[in-house]
Order: sequence, then structure tokens, then C-alpha cells
Amino acid sequence: MERNLVDGDKMDNSKYTLAGWMAITGAIMIFPEIIMGILLDIKPDKLSILVFPYTFITIAETTITLFAFFRFKHLLNKRYEFHRADTLILVIIFGSMILTSISLFARTMHTLGVLPTNDLTFSTIVSAALIILGIPLAVAGIVFGLRLLKLNQGLSGLLKPMAYTYIAGSICLASIILAPIGLLFIIVFQIMLGMAFLREGDELIEPEFV
Repeated sequence: MERNLVDGDKMDNSKYTLAGWMAITGAIMIFPEIIMGILLDIKPDKLSILVFPYTFITIAETTITLFAFFRFKHLLNKRYEFHRADTLILVIIFGSMILTSISLFARTMHTLGVLPTNDLTFSTIVSAALIILGIPLAVAGIVFGLRLLKLNQGLSGLLKPMAYTYIAGSICLASIILAPIGLLFIIVFQIMLGMAFLREGDELIEPEFV
């Protein structure tokens, strides 16, 4: 008799393939997002028109990246029966949403002239909020990477590279000073996550007969 789960497994594999391309796309989108953010910070008056594509790409990149990360939780749960990172994944997702919202709001308000660029009080509050929320989130990322190592094997040979890369990136982010380097580590992690999804999507489970 053929296993009843085969069709369901194939459907999951197609979803993992989609999540893989989303993770890679999200990683690529970070670069124009960074460039536009820098330009808006340097010349907010002359390049204020960039705030609209910047807002769009930031929201799009955050959405597809965090969706792929959520699918990663599903992959760990269903294919590997691994639940030790569930809470941390959710913390990272919601924390990232809050940090992105604060950063996007602050940059948009300054660029559109709603708040003056030399308003030190507002800038200080925003910076403090990002640090206060960002450091615990980075610590959660370190713990997430360590928990991921408990899986021991899987993820098509990318388990340890992914875990150590995320740990290194989170340590850099927690240091604040090395945050730009940390972002590069996270981008590399996203690309590896996408590759892991794509490999998992190709590993169709063969029907079993009895």
C-alpha cells in the first residue's frame, strides 16, 4: 500500500522551494535598501523622493524574509520534529518587525520634514529604543544559533554553517559597533537558509509499498 503522506510531503516540498527563493530574494533586497537608506540620511532634502521606494522595499523585504523564517520553524517541526527553537524564532520574528517599524517610521518622518533632522531629542529616543530592543534580540539570536546546533544533523549539510553564521552575526549586532558586519553575516545566513529550503524541496520522499 502506498503511503498516504506522499502527496502531503510533495506539497510541503513545493512550499519549502518557494520559501527558499523568498529567503534568497529577501537577502538580495537588503542591498538596495541599505543604499537608499544611506542616501536618505546623507541628503534627505534633495533625495526625499527615495523615501517611497525605500519604504516599499523595506516592507517587502521584511515581510518575505520573516515569512521564510517562519517557514523554517515549520520545516524544523515537521521534517525533523525539532521544537527547541520555536519560541526563539517567534521572538526574532516579532522583534524584527518592531525594530523595522521604529527605524522606518523615524527615517520617513525626518525625510518628509515632519520632524527636523536636527531634532536631537527624537533621534536620541529612537536610537535608545533601537539599542534597548536590539541587544536582547541579538542575544536571542545567539541562543537560537546554539539551539539549532542541538539538531546535530540535517538541513542538507548546512546546519552547522547556518548556526555558526547566525551566532557570529548576532554577536556583532549585540556589540553595536560591529553591527554592519553582523548584518553581512545575517545576509549570508539568509542565503544559506534559502539554499537549505531548495535542497529540502528537492528531497521528495519516495513512496513505500508493503
